[in-house]
Amino acid sequence: MTAVIAFIIIRIIIWFMMQFEIIGAADADAVFFGALVVAFITIALFIPSRAR
Repeated sequence: MTAVIAFIIIRIIIWFMMQFEIIGAADADAVFFGALVVAFITIALFIPSRAR
């Protein structure tokens, strides 16, 4: 569930960046996958600390 929320937030941020031409369409995919990897690493680190 957390991953889905993170996914949606990342998509929205990238959409806004594209609207204001901060990044190009070609860069959007690279930024998206990079952000997705960071999000999953962050989630993976937070879950064990919550479990304790």
